[in-house]
Amino acid sequence: MAAGKNKKKRKKSVPRSSLLSKKKAAAGETSDGGGAAGNPVALRSRAEFERYLDDDKPVIVDFWAPWCGPCKAMGPIFEKVGKEFEGEVHFLKLDTEKLPDLAQELSIRSIPTLMVFHGDEVTDSNVGLTSEVALRKMAQRADDKAKGVTLGSKVKRLFGAGD
Repeated sequence: MAAGKNKKKRKKSVPRSSLLSKKKAAAGETSDGGGAAGNPVALRSRAEFERYLDDDKPVIVDFWAPWCGPCKAMGPIFEKVGKEFEGEVHFLKLDTEKLPDLAQELSIRSIPTLMVFHGDEVTDSNVGLTSEVALRKMAQRADDKAKGVTLGSKVKRLFGAGD
């Protein structure tokens, strides 16, 4: 027998962290929720959720579950728009399977559900798969409200009047 014919090919090993990232991405999860992470952040606890609500910036929460098809479709949209509003609006993902008490307390009956918070007040919401355009408008409204932008100043900005 010729040398080397029975040698098995070795598979390249992939670091475990890479595999976990791919699994999270496939499930619609994103950042690890470490606090300093960018948009979106996967929430791990009620305390972490409350810390974000205490911030002056508006918060948009995506309530989802790993088994939910529309939630999986929402994931990339939420991530893309979240990155656009980095530093202006917090984008948080709340897995209703991991934090069911919080989801129940907020009366989440269907997923995906998006909720906009200013402090502990819900100012906007949407149930079901949301388009990129609709989510961007939702985030812009939240940011404008947080900055005190009025309809009059939007009209002036649109027509170039004022400063």
